[in-house]
Amino acid sequence: MLLLGAGAGAAVYADAALSGPTIADAQRECRSAFADEFEARSTRVSTPSILVTVTEIEIEDSRAVDGGFEVNGVVKYVMTTAYVGSVPSSLRLSCHVKVDGEKLSTVVG
Repeated sequence: MLLLGAGAGAAVYADAALSGPTIADAQRECRSAFADEFEARSTRVSTPSILVTVTEIEIEDSRAVDGGFEVNGVVKYVMTTAYVGSVPSSLRLSCHVKVDGEKLSTVVG
């Protein structure tokens, strides 16, 4: 009985592996891409007197499109300065995920 359960679980796992990348895979890739994009933007405009801290990366919506997925999200962050204190803000981003076989590539804009 246990062996049969293990076999069925393996069959389900194999079937999921053969179906290709999912929306959940695209969301994970885009969450990382959003973090990288925000880091690159904040590095370009950073000054020693302003501390920028990401508090959350929120995935808003995701959908399958021709050749991959589109994922929209928001990077929520806090800017802290000595004179003003902490100011919460956010940056909306869109991520396009191209699927090539099992490989995913992202473009954030």
